[in-house]
Amino acid sequence: MPPPSREEQLATARSLDENSTVLINFAVKSVKKHPVVFSSYALGLVFCLFVSGIALTAQQQSEFQADLQRINYQDLDRRQQNYERNLYQYNAAKGWFSCDATCQYHKENMERSRADYEYVQRQVDSQLSDAKAKLGLLSTVGVVEARDMFWTRFAQGKQFAQRQTKWDALFVGMRAMGRDESVVSYMLELLMKMLFNFTLGMIGTVVGFIFSLYSIIRTYQAAIYTALFFFFAASLAAISFAMTWMFLLYGAAAGTVYVGAKMAAANMRLERGEGGGGRLGQRNYND
Repeated sequence: MPPPSREEQLATARSLDENSTVLINFAVKSVKKHPVVFSSYALGLVFCLFVSGIALTAQQQSEFQADLQRINYQDLDRRQQNYERNLYQYNAAKGWFSCDATCQYHKENMERSRADYEYVQRQVDSQLSDAKAKLGLLSTVGVVEARDMFWTRFAQGKQFAQRQTKWDALFVGMRAMGRDESVVSYMLELLMKMLFNFTLGMIGTVVGFIFSLYSIIRTYQAAIYTALFFFFAASLAAISFAMTWMFLLYGAAAGTVYVGAKMAAANMRLERGEGGGGRLGQRNYND
């Protein structure tokens, strides 16, 4: 494969330079044009960084620990193990398309143990919900639980993006070899796919977290106004954090392309003699 000409390389570098500058200017103009959106974004960062919830008193902490100790988790674990054992026996006894008398026996045991396990699980959830309701949704416990949920969704979003980028690197590389594309073209295409994958991952993170807030709000048995405020603040904080993370990622990518284009353009000008300093000095020396 013949290497690209210097004119083509210089044109590519200048195009990348112009595109990076356009993106930066567009970001600055967007902030100035939409102050309400920017204010909401800043408010979400405030919720994310500086709001930790209402601190618990010593009495609340002791009562909460006492409520947790009264929950019989051992009975729940024992019934879960019994259900899993009966489920295993049922799966081992059943056939592909039939279930004989032995299979029916294990099936009845499995269904009975599952009903017992689900009943105890509901009791445990109810007791835990009553204990959390005494603290309040806006307490430090509620805020920490919401943050832990967000970090779980955030890790899932990053894993999705990383997994998709690995597959894209493989398939884009195979296609690039078939078309005799340059390394620069391959890296730029892979960079765009990586940004797209992480964008999808962050969208999934925010959407999944917002849907998960319902279970947290229901667990704390919060009043309607408290629930709406918590939902608004947590959602706004999640959106602002995801946007900041994506801004940093896009900025790092644009900065890398911008610096690379500048360096490539400078090297090409030196190679073409546009700088002129070295040859002029050599000519004067020879004279």
